[in-house]
Amino acid sequence: MANNIGSMRSLGEDPKPKPDPLHKARRNTGWMNNEAQKRHQKSQADYILPHVLEYKVDPRILEESIKPHSSAAPVVDQFDRVSTVVAPTEAHFDDYSSSLSADELRREFFSTYKRNTDTLIYKYRNKLLCAFDSYSVVIIEGATGCGKTTQVPCYILEDALLDRPNNPKAPVIYVTQPRRIAAKSVAKRVCDEHNWELGSIVGYQIGLEKKAGPKTAVTYCTSGVLLQKLIQDKSLANYTHIIIDEAHERDADTDLLMMMIRSLMREEKSFLRLLIMSATMQSNKLKEYFTFPAGYAFRSLTIPCLCVVSKPSESKNTTQVMFYDAVKSIFELPEAMPNFDIDHPELHDEMVTASVELIVRIIPQLDNYTEQSKSTLVFLPGLAEIIKLDKLLRNHQSELEIIPLHSTISSEQQGTVFDILPKGRRKVILATNIAESSITVKDVGFIIDFCLTKTLKKDPISKFPMLQLDWCSVDRCTQRGGRTGRCCNGKVFRMVSSTFFKEFHPYAKPELLTAPLELSTLRIKNFKMGEITSMFAVVIDPPKLDDIRAAVLELKQIGALSSTYKGKLSEYDGDLTELGKVISALPIDVHLSKLIVMASILDVMEPAIVIAACLSTNRSIVRNIYGDQLKSYQSKLDWSRGSYSDLFVCIDVYEQFAEAKDKEFRSKEALLNFCNNYNLDERKLYEVNALASELVARLEQINLKIIEQPNRRRDRLMDEFMLKIAICASFYPNYFLTEDLDVQDTKRALCGLDPTKTVVLHGLPVNQSVLYYSQIMEQIEEMKKYVHSDTKIDYIADCSRAILVFNSDHRMPKDESSIAVAGDILIPLREVERFVYLALKKAETNERFMIREFVNHAASERLKYYNAKRNNVSKLIPNRLLPSRLKVVRDREADNTRLLDSNDDEYGINMEEQFYVEVEIDDRYEESDRYWREQNNPNFKSDGKYLNGPTSPIGITFRPVLEKSKSHSVDVDPLSVNSILLNPDYEQPRRQMLVAASVCQSRGRILVRDTTLMPNIRGLPTLMSLLFAQYYKLLYNDKLKCIKGAVFGLGWDEKDKPIDKDYEVELGFDVQITQNDIDLINIARMEMSSLIRQLDVQNPGKPRAERQVNLRNILLKLLRKKRFPIQETNLDNIDWENGGFVLQKHNIPQGQVGPLEDGKTRAFLPVTETEYDYDERAMFIILEKNLDTINKICVGDEKVPLSGIRCLLCDTNSMILRSKIVAHVHTRLHDLRLTDFEEYVKLLKKEERSPVRNYSRDELYSMRPDLE
Repeated sequence: MANNIGSMRSLGEDPKPKPDPLHKARRNTGWMNNEAQKRHQKSQADYILPHVLEYKVDPRILEESIKPHSSAAPVVDQFDRVSTVVAPTEAHFDDYSSSLSADELRREFFSTYKRNTDTLIYKYRNKLLCAFDSYSVVIIEGATGCGKTTQVPCYILEDALLDRPNNPKAPVIYVTQPRRIAAKSVAKRVCDEHNWELGSIVGYQIGLEKKAGPKTAVTYCTSGVLLQKLIQDKSLANYTHIIIDEAHERDADTDLLMMMIRSLMREEKSFLRLLIMSATMQSNKLKEYFTFPAGYAFRSLTIPCLCVVSKPSESKNTTQVMFYDAVKSIFELPEAMPNFDIDHPELHDEMVTASVELIVRIIPQLDNYTEQSKSTLVFLPGLAEIIKLDKLLRNHQSELEIIPLHSTISSEQQGTVFDILPKGRRKVILATNIAESSITVKDVGFIIDFCLTKTLKKDPISKFPMLQLDWCSVDRCTQRGGRTGRCCNGKVFRMVSSTFFKEFHPYAKPELLTAPLELSTLRIKNFKMGEITSMFAVVIDPPKLDDIRAAVLELKQIGALSSTYKGKLSEYDGDLTELGKVISALPIDVHLSKLIVMASILDVMEPAIVIAACLSTNRSIVRNIYGDQLKSYQSKLDWSRGSYSDLFVCIDVYEQFAEAKDKEFRSKEALLNFCNNYNLDERKLYEVNALASELVARLEQINLKIIEQPNRRRDRLMDEFMLKIAICASFYPNYFLTEDLDVQDTKRALCGLDPTKTVVLHGLPVNQSVLYYSQIMEQIEEMKKYVHSDTKIDYIADCSRAILVFNSDHRMPKDESSIAVAGDILIPLREVERFVYLALKKAETNERFMIREFVNHAASERLKYYNAKRNNVSKLIPNRLLPSRLKVVRDREADNTRLLDSNDDEYGINMEEQFYVEVEIDDRYEESDRYWREQNNPNFKSDGKYLNGPTSPIGITFRPVLEKSKSHSVDVDPLSVNSILLNPDYEQPRRQMLVAASVCQSRGRILVRDTTLMPNIRGLPTLMSLLFAQYYKLLYNDKLKCIKGAVFGLGWDEKDKPIDKDYEVELGFDVQITQNDIDLINIARMEMSSLIRQLDVQNPGKPRAERQVNLRNILLKLLRKKRFPIQETNLDNIDWENGGFVLQKHNIPQGQVGPLEDGKTRAFLPVTETEYDYDERAMFIILEKNLDTINKICVGDEKVPLSGIRCLLCDTNSMILRSKIVAHVHTRLHDLRLTDFEEYVKLLKKEERSPVRNYSRDELYSMRPDLE
């Protein structure tokens, strides 16, 4: 400082300035070499501002230091005048404790070191280093390709190791990149430039792939990697410099990273220098964000320094931008102008065709580069679009070298973009936005930009984070355009019109404002620097409070956060659970992470990883063929193999693909043919394969490994069943229950025909359905290509309907996984004819049944012909080996409800015999009919008519259980394997459950996607809810001495007010649940929590495997138990005064209240206490007395009480009339209930099973002391 007093005096300053204690380095410059001292003295003497000496800065000067100057002074002079303003913190470089020896690095890596002076940024080197010395935060704004990414870290190394030879400590520098390929390729380029080995002094870390060693001073990494390091360290002490590159992209990890660094800089005194770099960022917003007032670690107001190090105007080469309308006009392209829509991004075919014309014909004419042809860089939104354009360009590959650049491409293939080609060959690089920044290909002369990208958003349908097509922002298009004009003049072709481009947003929207917040919320929670809302509030662009609340409640629902925060219920925060701690480390949606974790504790983790990888993308593995939806549906039916699960389709397809890839089809072409033959999406499968491999590696890092058991023989059916339980656990409360069918209406609609073979077409002209036999059968014949052609079809003409009966042995397979839960608890289901499913699916497609109607006179003449045929037959003609038969109902007008088929043993229902008339068909007459239709004969109306259906009265419909969805109708995704579901045993009581991985509500309807139909086990929805809901309050019937239902939710306060009623589920039980069951459920919940907590134990080995087996046995014991069916209670219509119902009061379990020790987590499945302890037999004693009284009334031994009597077995209303009581006793419902009652009483009396002993809560906790 003394060296500068003379200079300051010449400026009229105080000759006795106060010392600067914040920068010891400025008081002692002996360890600098001559160059560093000169730079230091110049910056102190010539450019220091007078107010610095008093640690105050005139705000006008600071403001001026940020804003670009309008004078003609060169940029370097403008920068010089603001190079030092205020010392940021009391920490300095000497305080940093580094394990890296500067002397060792100098000897090994800098003995023959040569500075790179060829980049545009080099002339700002000294000025940048001055800023790094003087500022905590430096914002570097420089044109693309100026050398920011590769050179700034090297300047810091040169300054520390060469310019300051006496400095004993080496810096530790982390440079973040938004993309993996950028981090890896830049690290390699820096090493190649200085002849360093990759992973020595410069390395990289992307995900779990790390190339760095003990001597690494510069680490290039993704933002997520450094984010996780800061979450673990909660300190900046381990870093000297953090460089956030490409800050304009505003991905969630980068925004969270800046928030955490900002928070730590305010809390601790560290030497850290934060450098933020981009070519197109909002510098003023960043400047305001990183302006620190006096206090905490800062003794005075501290403002970042903005360094404009390079502008496009400084380049010696020019870049010309042309839009699609100008390109079309100038180069006379024949393609029409696409209809661009800012709200509906699309890669139009015209854009693609025009780009091919540019690459093949126009660019070679424009390329006047004499030595070799310049490369063309094409920006496309994704790999599918790359493949599409690649195929179109392959016809010209003799002069083109086509190079795809995508994150799934191998490192070797990525490296070819930098190769120099021989004369006469031109590189065409087909890239996604990974080539937008950080990767510089010097010989790029032409850029074709479709102005499209894929951004992470919350899918409006699935609610999962998805990469969705979107138009670029202006800053991103500018960034792309900057990839040319490096070595020569460049041209940028933007494939949108200039008018449409004006509608683009100026800056990219921050990901935290569009993507789901659940994973970001968990990362903030792990950071432990404050409440969730307060931490989100200090993000540079905070999300809405409602979005934060929704994310918190969703995390509570899945068990990642407890319902309590610091012992109290909260809707905006919660304590971290052991599940939340685990899933926060995985880079996928939290529900899918939970699926993996739950599958791991049930010992079925491998298939769950595949499911999670498949659902993390937004396309189906099995192709959805446009224009042939029936083929797509047929393919999914084949792949589902009777599992009735879209998720199991993923498993089977992936296993077959992996096997084919590894063994049979090693060549790309053969594997592509394999995928085409089986209607598979090859690209999607490669993406799934890559993500699944990464998930396995990440899971191993958190000790979630697949336990090797070489001597164990796996039970496939049992594993499939356990995986379905994991699905129930992961996607609760996306449960949808089957609606009951009206038995009489169903029989009437089918005319008593076998429902497993029959569909009905509606909308035919009245009393003319017989005339359209040939037209409909032609369309049926077209469907036979999807099934076996030997199917025989009966066409029954019935008034305005056509009843189609399919006769073959090709039935839909059963769900075999339910066999694992052997016993009479399964309600048997008959298989349905496969053709029935296809016919019903046809009604949902754009290939519906259609007829050409006869005009009136032609219809009358035709009916005479068929009536003559009909009257010649006096009895039923025996079945013949014909592909189809035409039948007409006899005397239809006499009785509209008579049954047509005789007794059918397979159907198992006694049906009345009714004759129908089979009409013999004259093939020549039908062929003539077809000919005249094709010739537009006047006997037919000119326009076709679509028919309604086919339909089936046994189609299954579902109802939601979630409170906020109760009034909505449920639609299964048309692309799902479960879009058509039938209930052939419609006379049996049934409450089967469909579980959806994703749900979307809109306009009174719910669309469910990625569904799984659970095995038809009595009480399964009840048991799954009791096992996996966070909290529940049991509904007791004190008169009947049983549990009749429950209210499930996130918790209730002292006044019984829920955290959010929308997240409640009110479920009436359809089976008897006893106190023994509740105790066993509590044990299972504790065991699941314990198994997740055990992940912190290294090498758990055999004990973990034993506990997995124990958990599976507990679950099987619950599910295999013979349960007495009870009438489901509608909780919305309960008689609270006279019905004897009592709803349990909610008390927060002891383990969820009180302070949480540092580093500890809550149990993700709390144990719920119960209020009543009814004996299992008490209900049967009451029911037996009630039935005895009813029987006596029926036979006249007793009179009906004045208040009437209810049948408690069937849960009827009070009956006063004896005749009504007698009628009820003879109903099928009462008969079925009575049979179940008698069988269950016999079981109890024989004591064929031993009830599980009731455990008190204290006893339960003593069994698992590690849960406390």
